[in-house]
Amino acid sequence: MDKEFFFRPDYVEKFQCDGQKCNSLCCKGWNIDIDEETYKNYSRLQPDAAAKDITSKIIFSEERNSKIVVMNEKNFCPFLTEDKLCIIQKTYGEKFLSVTCRTYPRNPVKIGNILEMSLCLTCPVAARLILLREEPIAFEKSDVIPDFGRIMTCKVTASENFSGLIVETQKAAISILQERKLTVDERLAVLGFFLDKLDELINAWRASEISNLAEFYTSEKFISEQVPEILSGIKFNPEEFIRFMRDNVLEILYDKKLKYHGTKNLFLDAVEDVLKIKSGNSISEVTEKYLSLNGERKKFVRYFAGIFENYLVNEFFYNLYPFRLRGSSSIRKNFAVFVVNYKIIELFTFCVMMSMFKNVPGKNSFLTEDNKTNVVLMISNLTNSIDHNTEYDGTIETFFDDEEDTLKIISTFLQTERENLF
Repeated sequence: MDKEFFFRPDYVEKFQCDGQKCNSLCCKGWNIDIDEETYKNYSRLQPDAAAKDITSKIIFSEERNSKIVVMNEKNFCPFLTEDKLCIIQKTYGEKFLSVTCRTYPRNPVKIGNILEMSLCLTCPVAARLILLREEPIAFEKSDVIPDFGRIMTCKVTASENFSGLIVETQKAAISILQERKLTVDERLAVLGFFLDKLDELINAWRASEISNLAEFYTSEKFISEQVPEILSGIKFNPEEFIRFMRDNVLEILYDKKLKYHGTKNLFLDAVEDVLKIKSGNSISEVTEKYLSLNGERKKFVRYFAGIFENYLVNEFFYNLYPFRLRGSSSIRKNFAVFVVNYKIIELFTFCVMMSMFKNVPGKNSFLTEDNKTNVVLMISNLTNSIDHNTEYDGTIETFFDDEEDTLKIISTFLQTERENLF
């Protein structure tokens, strides 16, 4: 039997659910599944009145083929108290929570002999814990598997060799994403080239060379000597970027009228306000507007680079990139979707800030410490639609071929031109 081990970011152990800090968003408007074992525990509570008080608020949903909690008239969980805490947990302890409530926002994944766990950014408390940290996210590996009790894990069948490959790839990718000598776009470009080579090795199953590849792409010599030369030959194509965002991504978002917690169409309205992208303007006109703001965008990304870095690291690990997409999807296609999702986050948060502060005196008046929290909350809201909207998630990957060209992805979405990298 393969030796098991536990791998997670160091923030997981620090997380504590606190409805008073997040406005209890996970208790509002969600389908909260109640597993059979939990329901039986509720049914056995004494006195009988206590059991009936809980089970009367749970029904069977034919659509979900499971028992769910019936939300109250305000669309909140009926077990949420006035102080925004769970009455079941306060009265009976955490062990009486359902699998869903006990797990979220934790994301346990069993990959062969490895158990990984991260946190979902849709939880505002988790988002602040992860995104606002100044030091790079660190990861912990342990031979001791924690006792998760009844927490359900998503199992991914993998051999011991492939499990190790996934972790090794994650470590190398995260190291690249945390390379602070490079801009965020430059890190993503280097990541793309690394994953391109990884794809070649996996397809030829030259597994013995993967460790050397990871070591090379994360080495100080490669970053300082070869990366500037590699990136200098790539030219960003702004018209292709605007065309893709307008005709593909934004078309989905406008069509689906995605719901954001308490923000309605804030993001879509901001993009329209700043770029006039849906007002009948030509691609060249919108591109010209985008380029006129490019200096401001670069300052914005540079100022909030720590937040965007932490988002990318968490997203890569949480969603099991570059092996996330189902079926025969290639690592290149995984990379394309990963980059597009980040560019949505970047574009929307930038446009909201530009729209909110366009009439406020003082250049770059939104580049403040206070607005770091606002950016974090926007990312948390956007992640709810990117990672938890099956219609969006299932459509975005159809815009790319499995044999997508990495250089084209980079030149379409990433700006890597700088006179001096160091």
